[in-house]
Amino acid sequence: MRWLVGLTLVQAVLCSVLGVDFGAEFTKSALVAPNIPFEIILTQDSKRKDTSGLLFKPVDGEFERVYGTTGHALVSRFPQAAFYYLKQLLGLPVGHEGVSSYQDLNPGVVLSGSTRQSIDLSIASEQIPVEEAVAMTFSDIKRRAQELLDHKFGTGSIKDVAVAIPGHLTMDQRRALVDAIELSGLSLISLVDDGVAVAVNYASTRQFTEDKQYIAVYDMGAQSTTSTLLSVRQEGNNVVIDVEGFGYDTNLGGHAITKVIRDTLVDELSKVAKVSTVDLRTPKILNRLWREAERAKAVLSANTETRVHIESAYKDYNIDLKIERAVLEKACQGLVSRVSGPLQDSFKLFNGDQLQVADLDSVILAGGGTRSPFVQAEIRKMAGDIISKNVNADEAACMGATLRGVGISGIFKSKNITVVDRSPFDYSLTVNGDKKSLFPTGSTLSSTARLNVSVTDELKLELIENGSPILQWSIPSISEAITYLEESSKCVDEPTVDLKFQLDKNRIAQLMWSSVKCNKAITKTNETTTENVETRESSRYLPATPKYMGATPLSSSERQKLLYHMSVLDKADKDRQRKEGLHHELETLLYRLRDLAPELPDIHSLMEWIDEGKGTIVQYAEKLAHAKKIHKDLKPEADPKPESEQKSEPEQQAQKPELDLAKLLTQAGIVVDKTQENWLLQAFTSATAEQIENLKKQLPSLPKDLAEKLLEVIDKLSPHDEL
Repeated sequence: MRWLVGLTLVQAVLCSVLGVDFGAEFTKSALVAPNIPFEIILTQDSKRKDTSGLLFKPVDGEFERVYGTTGHALVSRFPQAAFYYLKQLLGLPVGHEGVSSYQDLNPGVVLSGSTRQSIDLSIASEQIPVEEAVAMTFSDIKRRAQELLDHKFGTGSIKDVAVAIPGHLTMDQRRALVDAIELSGLSLISLVDDGVAVAVNYASTRQFTEDKQYIAVYDMGAQSTTSTLLSVRQEGNNVVIDVEGFGYDTNLGGHAITKVIRDTLVDELSKVAKVSTVDLRTPKILNRLWREAERAKAVLSANTETRVHIESAYKDYNIDLKIERAVLEKACQGLVSRVSGPLQDSFKLFNGDQLQVADLDSVILAGGGTRSPFVQAEIRKMAGDIISKNVNADEAACMGATLRGVGISGIFKSKNITVVDRSPFDYSLTVNGDKKSLFPTGSTLSSTARLNVSVTDELKLELIENGSPILQWSIPSISEAITYLEESSKCVDEPTVDLKFQLDKNRIAQLMWSSVKCNKAITKTNETTTENVETRESSRYLPATPKYMGATPLSSSERQKLLYHMSVLDKADKDRQRKEGLHHELETLLYRLRDLAPELPDIHSLMEWIDEGKGTIVQYAEKLAHAKKIHKDLKPEADPKPESEQKSEPEQQAQKPELDLAKLLTQAGIVVDKTQENWLLQAFTSATAEQIENLKKQLPSLPKDLAEKLLEVIDKLSPHDEL
């Protein structure tokens, strides 16, 4: 993919862009950095996507955080500690219908309301804000990205991120997500609507003309469905993507289909076991049936029938049920009838026009839900056979979000793609009950609006998003500011209140400035007269106090408290991993010592101690040191090294060039300090161009392995041409 240009050495050390498709069910992430033009960040199981969330696994009276798919496999065992699909809860109060829907799909999780009108997750006696739990999942992504960067380049840090999300998320939800991202230690470049992300990925590899080409990105995720209508055209050297329309259904997604299958399994088990379905709706049973329903849905997307067999689904009762695709589609008829709705709604353009189906050039399917045959059939029924078949539905949003992050940040040079991003929601303002338009539907993001309103002693402002009040501001004691302004500026007209708003790139509307202002006369005085030559604006700032109607963003003190809590959990996880490593090393050494000296009492006491498994890190380190001393005193002649310390022949060969490389650099006059963590990078940073050129001249005379190592390092750390 030829869209990045290499950077200088110093820039290369510092720069990277992380792109994340934060899905309701699965999260995909990708990294762009020098020598990493574009790479999907794999999970610990080498999968290209990970289940969104984490599980707090009970271990010795504490909790170990297990992330993604690995933790999700344990949901049936620990349903009360499984925090998955959390995007649905961000920015919602306890009484919201979305919370009830979440509880139905995740019956073991205990939720409670916080003082910020947000959601807390309960684990044992502890309350974890949903923003903190989501932050933990982003921290895990950041950690895996850092491991990839270290492996590929050996230095640099992960900081900047662009995140793809559905376009229908409200301001409350977006603010909560921004809080979570920042808690994870990442710096947000921008939130990117899923449809825009897919379109950017689509446009990055195609050629266009000056004529508008209309594409619709139809994205059915786990919890919702969106359709984003965009026009794409070539304008000079730029590809211009303009968001023209938007439609959505917040309750139509893959989970709705899974729920139909799960409820079918509940009914079947009720018949087999001859018990009420109420008795079967326990967290463990429902989570197990959910997992089997997901598998059945995946099979039915490619086959006309499947068989679900579950041993001991309830007590000693089994489920053995054949499910046919035709029967499932009939059961999902209420969902089928809604499939084309978001696409049809997106044809209503923001400018008031109606796009005709004949004017549509392509439909791009994204999201796992679009694999369902009945979904594709409904889209074809409405739009015809114009579905794009060469777009990766799973990774298009992730790749597009990364590309969009590159374009916005300007860190790397990329293909010239200009995005005219627009709001599908209407934002208006009431001023003391008088409604005024602020950012109508279709307003471009990163735009501003100014209002001048008549002066009263107090202003009450209310921001309305798509008809729902979401934020209020109170501006009291305006008369005091006016008195000061009139006395200091000698106003020549009536003062007014100036309000400046911004709809930022994350689609969060903010009051940027509030002041009382008037025009004052600028006079010119000569020996006999004084005359007004011009007027100039004078203003005085008015503080505005916000009041959130829904979830309140994290305060600075709350943020610090959560950061501390996360650091405590991070330390506990690291200590647990270190303890497990010491345990394994000690156990391996003791087995070897037992073979060497089976009658030695100390060895038997150490074996008994380690079998108890109750030692601390310090105790393990002390026991290991004692075991190593015993091993040294025995001095076996032919005792092999522990497996962890053994080096394979390729590893031994790989070490030799590194040792010789340090010597070679020193001989060339380059300063080498191997006590530094990144000594090789430090050495090349201090090297002159002449010294590097002299090293290149020595390549033909060096041993092959050393020459290859030196060439690899020079190529990695020197400036690059276009990739």
